Amino acid sequence: MTDLPITSRLDDIRQGLRFGAALVLEAPPGAGKTTLVPLALLDEPWLEGGKILVLEPRRLAAKAAARRMAALLGESVGHRVGYRVRKDRQVSAATRIEVITEGILTRMLIDDPALPGVNCVIFDEFHERSLQADVGLGLTRLTQQLARPELRIVVMSATLASLDLERLLPDAVTVVSHGRTFPITDTWLRSRDQRPLQALVAAAVRDALQANPGDVLVFLPGLAEIRRCEEALRGIEAEVLPLHGDLPPDAQDKVLSARRQGALPRVILSTSVAESSVTIDGVSTVVDAGLAREPRFDPRSGLTRLVTVPVSKDSAEQRRGRAGRTGPGHCIRLWTEAEHRDLPERRTPEILSADLAPLVVELAAYGADASDVLWLDAPPRAALEQAQELLVELEVLDHARHLTPHGRRVAAHGTHPRLAHMILRAEERGLGDVARRLADLIDDQQRPRGSSAEIHLPGVASEAVGHCLALAYPDRVARRKDPGRYLLRNGRTARVSDHDPLDRYEWIAIADLGGGGDPRIGWAAPLTEDAVRTEFADQITINVTAGWDERTQQMMATEDERLGALTLSTRPARSLDPQAQALAFARALEARGYRDLPWTRATEQLRDRILFVRHHAGERTSMPLAPESLAPFLIGMRKLTDLKGLNMGTVLEAVLTWNERQHLERLAPTLWTTPQGREIRIDYADPERPSVSVRLQQAFGLSTTPTVANGAIPLTMILLSPADRPIQITQDLAGFWSGSYADVRKEMRGRYPKHAWPENPTDRLP
Repeated sequence: MTDLPITSRLDDIRQGLRFGAALVLEAPPGAGKTTLVPLALLDEPWLEGGKILVLEPRRLAAKAAARRMAALLGESVGHRVGYRVRKDRQVSAATRIEVITEGILTRMLIDDPALPGVNCVIFDEFHERSLQADVGLGLTRLTQQLARPELRIVVMSATLASLDLERLLPDAVTVVSHGRTFPITDTWLRSRDQRPLQALVAAAVRDALQANPGDVLVFLPGLAEIRRCEEALRGIEAEVLPLHGDLPPDAQDKVLSARRQGALPRVILSTSVAESSVTIDGVSTVVDAGLAREPRFDPRSGLTRLVTVPVSKDSAEQRRGRAGRTGPGHCIRLWTEAEHRDLPERRTPEILSADLAPLVVELAAYGADASDVLWLDAPPRAALEQAQELLVELEVLDHARHLTPHGRRVAAHGTHPRLAHMILRAEERGLGDVARRLADLIDDQQRPRGSSAEIHLPGVASEAVGHCLALAYPDRVARRKDPGRYLLRNGRTARVSDHDPLDRYEWIAIADLGGGGDPRIGWAAPLTEDAVRTEFADQITINVTAGWDERTQQMMATEDERLGALTLSTRPARSLDPQAQALAFARALEARGYRDLPWTRATEQLRDRILFVRHHAGERTSMPLAPESLAPFLIGMRKLTDLKGLNMGTVLEAVLTWNERQHLERLAPTLWTTPQGREIRIDYADPERPSVSVRLQQAFGLSTTPTVANGAIPLTMILLSPADRPIQITQDLAGFWSGSYADVRKEMRGRYPKHAWPENPTDRLP
């Protein structure tokens, strides 16, 4: 092990941590940092008998690193070097180096933020930027600042190019180890190949084995692809070995150990676990499928799921480097060079796309807020607020965003807050076993396939499953709205597939919901209305509303029991606030165009004058008053016949301010006075064309068209015959006098000889 590149930098690492509390180490995979750095620190005086925690992003890497370090010490795992991962641990009182997965550190910090007995925390492969690594580093740094200034923090990364660690660890010493690789040649696809992935892999592996006698390392996105490729490689002249996080220790050791002399070449089908953290001796060719499984928040399930995505360029380079460890190597990439140019430069930090509900709970349990932590990438504010709202609904947080007693139990449970809340509450209702089985189903993403979206747990009543789902997904309780469609508590609608048996249930709880404008229910279970009323009793509201009843032609008050957007029951209201009823009546009248109000000719003109002034002030409205203005005059009224005693003049005057009244009199006068002194009512029904109807003789003496709105708007002159029939409509009186008036005069003199028809109409007649 002394020939590993990191060996020459171990003294620099020791020296840096003797005089500082933080160190950043950049070293590529295979440099030896994972195993040699912790061992090099075991005898440092500042450790004082305390533990070193080494964080690994995956269980397999944690176990492999612990076994490798223990072997270098000539010991078995569990003595001075041990590991702790989910559902498995090998540690003892003698353990000084404990290799753990990243989530374990968060649990330890929540249990005791001071990390007693721990004097150094090493974050390995930090460039992968998992959510738990970011949270762990942020909280460990907070512990160092507030309680443990002597606590050492080491961040180890394959590259520092994308990390702003100086901001987070401003006093950290930086050590760089350049590693050692041999030349690597590359092969790309010439064009996108439509064959199944396992066929592409099998062809590439056969080519590799013919060209090179070394082992072949194949990168695949997950276990399902590994199994399909194993089948496709059946009968090949090589030993085919899977490598993934669920392998038993002896199978992992077999893969990670060097190939025996004379043995068949090995084809190792691996997930991204071999990309970093573990070293596989003897590999000369890498076949890269170019795919990875990354966590993404899935709004369908409300949980974080693993999705298959193209690798980033930095991950592809890490994989490629595995071919050049012991000699010249070869990398076969199952995508084109053109596709490679379109790959993202580096993976997106999980904190920017993850469900943040677990993070919010962890921070609250630690005793911090997101704003207390110095982040490399701060969690998005909108995602934080969404998570906080959910946790308040689950009674994990109170309205001040502090953990409730129930929330502390959820935080200690170690699973997603939705599922932890479901299990804890279900246990109180005698449904604990059902909830645990359901949680395993959801957490393991083992969605049963079938003709229906309904979840069936063998031996469990469907309503019990729905009851538990409603605990985990209170925002997705739904009631049947129409055939095939459900209304959710949050106001969205969702559908089931045609002829789905689930459609027969009135109430359901939804665990899996598609996106888009018309989401489809993918996974749900029925529940009873009694369960809804029991679980959400304190969230059911009573809404008393009044509305117009067309059948009885009067206001009717109803009392609704509602859970969010869902109506549980409707009945006639026993009472209604008089002001609320009056406002509802006013809104009903507005919807009917105010035609039911007792308008008179005078109040209609006042209404039209108000609208005229507002129209020319830029208010394009057809209503003279708002329901809020009318409502005070409707107190005690319920029927249309009650409106008879309403004085609309008083109502309209009340809605005008003093300035509006002044404008009204100045801009929209009620009357126009003829040259002979007669007053004519101005019609403002058309706000664009106010008009007067006047006999032609009463316009004699005018040379121009009269106006309103301070001269801005000409009146439309509806000129009448002596029999009050329209003979001309004009807004240009001068043009009429000089034009068609002569023909009108000639005709009118013949019909009405007793009336005056002067040649010069601008002469005023007595």
